[in-house]
Amino acid sequence: MKTRILRNTFISVGMLLALAQVLAARPQPTFITFDVPGAFGTIPIFINQMGTITGDYLGADFTFHGFVRTPNGTITTFDAPGAVNGTFPSEGITPNGTITGSYADADFTFHGFVRSPAGAITTFDVPGAVNGTTSSGINPEGTITGSSTDANFLTHGFVRAPDGAFTTFDAPGAVNGTFPSGGITPNGTITGSHTDSSFISHGFVRAPDGAITTFDGPGRRQ
Repeated sequence: MKTRILRNTFISVGMLLALAQVLAARPQPTFITFDVPGAFGTIPIFINQMGTITGDYLGADFTFHGFVRTPNGTITTFDAPGAVNGTFPSEGITPNGTITGSYADADFTFHGFVRSPAGAITTFDVPGAVNGTTSSGINPEGTITGSSTDANFLTHGFVRAPDGAFTTFDAPGAVNGTFPSGGITPNGTITGSHTDSSFISHGFVRAPDGAITTFDGPGRRQ
């Protein structure tokens, strides 16, 4: 019995030593920290498959501006035309580096923008969005989703095609707003939430053909 116990102990110790050697041989994660030069705060928002990062930072003027950081560490800052009160890239950057987001004008009204990999910025508003357009995400094909607020301060979802064509939508039962999140798949499927007449939030998923399915998690409080 003692021999068996001793043998099992040696086997266990040997396995632990072998495991330690395997773990030591594995590449260790590398952490890189960075700040936009002169920033009072740097906020990365999204990274694409190539390692290009976008986000915003607080400048010396106490206004937020956008930035792009390439995989080699080069940082480019930018502002959308008319962005008096901040430029805010959203959760999305395509594999080729196209970025979308929103900016605030002198009246603090939000508008959407899309920035090409070369740095050209196109601004946009959803038709009828009297009180703001907020871009929340972009897929690899360049289709953008987000929300817009009309003259009655009701919020609706939108899809902007790569050619600039808009489609607006509301989830079934969305009495008090439809809010797409930053998620949009390569084929154009969108998710988000909507608020009913009791101001209770529900989830939705919108198919590329426009069909919307609403859902609630199990045990949702009524």
